[in-house]
Amino acid sequence: FLRGFGGPKFGIGGLRRLLNVYRRPLFCGVVKPNIGLKPKEFAQLAYEGLAGGLDAVKDDEMQADESYSRLATRVRLAMQALHKAEHETGERKIYIANTTADAGKIAALHDVVTENGGNCAMINAFPAGITSSFLVPKTIPLMAHFTVSASCTRIAPHVLTLLQRVAGFDIIGNPGLGKRMNSNEAEVMANAKACRLRLGSLRPSLPAFGGSDSAATISRYSFLGNDVMIIMGGGVYGHPTGPRTGAESVRDAWAKGRR
Repeated sequence: FLRGFGGPKFGIGGLRRLLNVYRRPLFCGVVKPNIGLKPKEFAQLAYEGLAGGLDAVKDDEMQADESYSRLATRVRLAMQALHKAEHETGERKIYIANTTADAGKIAALHDVVTENGGNCAMINAFPAGITSSFLVPKTIPLMAHFTVSASCTRIAPHVLTLLQRVAGFDIIGNPGLGKRMNSNEAEVMANAKACRLRLGSLRPSLPAFGGSDSAATISRYSFLGNDVMIIMGGGVYGHPTGPRTGAESVRDAWAKGRR
């Protein structure tokens, strides 16, 4: 049965090789404000977070191909900012571009990402359909976002995670810890295990968690080990002294927690 799908093309190992990051979690920032930014503004904020130490920045699930921020322009400028941050930090980075749309448009938007130098894409897997991953070539990593998953109340969340892994998503986003997301450690661990447990010949997916996290909260994910992505929005982009400092605080907090 599983051989008929294929699972993630990159998985944890491929993402770590792409970023050259080992023995720690990956840190991702959701560029905020989540809607309304022009591509140039978006790219500058992306740069600040990446230059501060984020491994990845991403579009919010609400930010797709908009009249005020066309995906092609946003990807092109964001990748220029990304390469600038890579040059300054000596670290590899990824930008996760949202290609969610009507089913007939997803493949074309994925092409827009790759044609403009993008190195990672995202689909809101539940409104678009879990098998929307089949619509795109697996030439760059693909992330599934969990928005609308709360409507699927008659199935355990970790089963939904497994289905997204089988469908081929390399990164699978789920609600993190904290009151806003209403998840507990057991639920988070179940989703992480669904991403990483042995499943035939399928590669493991990278579990990603977020929900009002910041430098002050990332230590609560230590029970998951290193093969995890922690996603922050306001914790980086709402930092009182700017996103670069917000990103630096995340890396500093993780380093201090390791001592």
